[in-house]
Amino acid sequence: MEKAGLICAKRVFLATLALFFIAKFAFSQTQQSQTDLMDVVTLADSLTQTGDFLDAENLLLPLLNQAIASKQLSFAVDMLIRLGINAEMAGRYQKSFEYLNFALRISEKNNYTDHLSEIFLNIGYVYFDLKQCRQAVDYYRKSIEVAAIRRDTLAMIKGLNNAGNAWMTIDNNADSALVYFEEGFRLSEKVDYSTGLLVIGGNVAQIYLLQEKYNLASAMIKQLLLISPENSYFLFTRAQIEKVDKKYFDAISDCRKAIVNTGSVEFRLALLKELSGLYISVGKSDSAFFYLSGFTTLTDSIHKAEINGDINKLEAQYQNEKKLRKIEQLEKDALLKQRRVREMTFLLIGVVVIALIIVFYYRNKRIIVAQKLEIEARKRTEIENESEIRVARSYIEGEETERERLACEIHDGLGGMLTGIRLQLNGLISDNNSVKVGELNLVASRIHDASAELRQMSRNLFPQTLVEYGLNAAFSELVESLKRQFLSPGLYYYFSGSEFRYDALVEKQLFRTVQELVNNALKHAVAKRISIELVTGPDRIWIAVSDDGTGFDKAVAVKGIGLRSVAERISSLNGKLEMVSLPGEGTHVTIELEIERLDV
Repeated sequence: MEKAGLICAKRVFLATLALFFIAKFAFSQTQQSQTDLMDVVTLADSLTQTGDFLDAENLLLPLLNQAIASKQLSFAVDMLIRLGINAEMAGRYQKSFEYLNFALRISEKNNYTDHLSEIFLNIGYVYFDLKQCRQAVDYYRKSIEVAAIRRDTLAMIKGLNNAGNAWMTIDNNADSALVYFEEGFRLSEKVDYSTGLLVIGGNVAQIYLLQEKYNLASAMIKQLLLISPENSYFLFTRAQIEKVDKKYFDAISDCRKAIVNTGSVEFRLALLKELSGLYISVGKSDSAFFYLSGFTTLTDSIHKAEINGDINKLEAQYQNEKKLRKIEQLEKDALLKQRRVREMTFLLIGVVVIALIIVFYYRNKRIIVAQKLEIEARKRTEIENESEIRVARSYIEGEETERERLACEIHDGLGGMLTGIRLQLNGLISDNNSVKVGELNLVASRIHDASAELRQMSRNLFPQTLVEYGLNAAFSELVESLKRQFLSPGLYYYFSGSEFRYDALVEKQLFRTVQELVNNALKHAVAKRISIELVTGPDRIWIAVSDDGTGFDKAVAVKGIGLRSVAERISSLNGKLEMVSLPGEGTHVTIELEIERLDV
């Protein structure tokens, strides 16, 4: 009862406030009074947006009555449109029709063409809410026609997009929707309206995808990504096209980028489900199960949030004792529903796990005889592999130690000497000896170039940034250095995870591996676009290096010294190396490593 009293007092206060400013405006037709009235309108709009629909209506109705009484009909139409929008958002559709049709009659009678397009558009919204597609589209078309006469292109684009949405979401008629979306996209291109291009273009691409017009969908998404490269929705749509083309790794990469940027819970669920399916397609069951678990956990939390939201709405509606008891009962039912959802979720996971266990059991049973015959040979192979890994690690550790020693000697010894010579020559040049100044300038310039080259050699031999700050900082510096060296803007670096530190040898070998792959792409594959992606976790590192270069025949190229050293480095760390490349198709290399990290 106390809460109901407060609500009533609040509404009386708002109505009194509106009447006060109306009276002030009636007695004083000043600019300040008009400003006060607009402040009340702004307050009403704010209440509508926050869901206080009845309070907003209580503010707007006195303004409407005063406008009609004083024959300020244009202002009255504006208030009626606001009241219609407020009623539509509150779900009071009949009341919304009454306000909007009243505004329509006044506008047509007084030829207020500047209001007509907005009135037709909002009547269309009400029919859209009522799931009456053709009536909604009829009013959207009227809004478009009025906007075309007034040459209001943005209003035309809004109407076209709404008509397309009505056909698509209510009637599931993709062909009719596409007619409106394509026209809206054409107008958006004409006036360079980026918001229209992104919103309508996304709808067009989705329809092309549903119609299996993958080339058109791909071309549209490519155009949209030029405007908004990090848009999660467009990346997800491109991933769906790549999945159809069986480019699973590209689809995985796009979905991973999309899930980092999205803030929508529903969209995140779709991405988690898609990633789980993609990892199954490439045979990585552990990653697939990881994303499936994330999907299940998020679904459970959404159900809980929805239940809590329903309870909060009920608490706001019912204010007496009897209805509060009903809320308590609903809370119990909600908790029971939540428990049942959780039980069903765990049951589903249990069924999936049991099915996997059964599959693996029968699969292992069929090959158990062969395993017994091969066990001795496998042991010998493991011993040989362990020996090779120890030799490789010893070789690589010795190589890194020697690199470090050479870098220090070059920097501290030869570098110091060159710097001293340059300073000495600068001193001689400052004596203004006209006979030797030209030659000395040439010598000083060459020594300066040699010093710069020496610093670059020292960094390549032993990257100090890697030692001090770790892989993320080292890769960033590598990309910037290569951009300056090769004058190539097509180098990109992406990082996700946390700034973990790992064993020094592990970080050095991973850095050398990426350095080798990027140098190969620049010098031998003539790549114009190269991307490096680093994902770090508490006990796992994942790296991908992709380029659009000439590619190679894996069976032939892996025999070369560069790629062989890459394979040896990853093998020495017990990591997984996957290399996908064909002549003329570019190269995609992924490295996955399970390792203990060092907390720094």
